[in-house]
Amino acid sequence: MAKPEIDPEKCVHCQDCVAICPVGVYRFVNKRVEVLDPQSCLGPSCQMCADSCWKMAISIKVNVPSL
Repeated sequence: MAKPEIDPEKCVHCQDCVAICPVGVYRFVNKRVEVLDPQSCLGPSCQMCADSCWKMAISIKVNVPSL
């Protein structure tokens, strides 16, 4: 399962990730970008949000289930 994270020290709330995410993971609320629906994140197979973030404020963490 992928977990998108926004670094609050880097994010300038430009909303590029909100616009580019094909599954609506992010939203703009109270002048801030927030992760709305992390379960919908497509993870490393997509990464459009992280690739488009010019401040490099978004990372996609992948949880590998233990066996």
